[in-house]
Amino acid sequence: MSAIVLTCALFCTPLFQEKGTIRLRYNKGDRVSVSGLDKLVGTYTLTSGTQKKDWTQRGESQIAYDDEIVDLDAEGRPNHVRRAVRDWTEKIQLPGQSETTETKTAKGKTLTLKLRGGRTSIEGDTLSPEDRKKIRLSSAILRSLPKGEIAVGFSWAVEEKELIRDFEEDKAPEDPLTVRIAKGGGRLTKLAAGRATVAFDIEASGDNGVGLNTSLRVKATVEIDCRAGRLLSIRSEGTIDVSGKIEQGGQESAVQGKVTFENSSEFRIP
Repeated sequence: MSAIVLTCALFCTPLFQEKGTIRLRYNKGDRVSVSGLDKLVGTYTLTSGTQKKDWTQRGESQIAYDDEIVDLDAEGRPNHVRRAVRDWTEKIQLPGQSETTETKTAKGKTLTLKLRGGRTSIEGDTLSPEDRKKIRLSSAILRSLPKGEIAVGFSWAVEEKELIRDFEEDKAPEDPLTVRIAKGGGRLTKLAAGRATVAFDIEASGDNGVGLNTSLRVKATVEIDCRAGRLLSIRSEGTIDVSGKIEQGGQESAVQGKVTFENSSEFRIP
């Protein structure tokens, strides 16, 4: 083997790389069945003077629903969906409590979801404001998927304003936290047999305006059927670090904590 051939074999980029389109494609009337599981564990230490108190928080949410796409926006994304909830079970152990509470939200009910001004509105049921915040028709990472054909290794940024909008839409109504900085990006890591794997890295930080600071890191993996333009799965895991001061009963306490979480969702055409 000549030196030139050997050098090319070792170091040259292949001239023909498989490419694919990872943009999601939908039609009116499409139906999708979704099942998901979310878990989190948080540990906190509160210090007031010489006294310390440790708290633990645990949560698990299992959800399953069937979506029917009623309408699409100008970009071809669903902006009107009819959702039949098959299961929505939450188990929560709040900080400082030993008991776990279980709730079943909207099970067996049908919700009408619409995107208005980039935010999800819900019709058809009287969900609590907190539960409404857990439902979104769109996400920054999926909106960021590039158009056209791309090859493995292609990367792109997720717009900061899009990420911040997601965080603001997700937070509970009574949560004073404001996300100040957010950054992230996606990368096509695998493309084979018409299936694409995309990796996302997201970071964000914020505060509540009175001394409590948070920072978040998330790694997500998205699988897409390129040929059908369908979402197959989303898996993510991450951490939230909390530090600063809070006031309880007129007394100021220092708080230090960490929340770890993982999420998984599977998408299937019935």
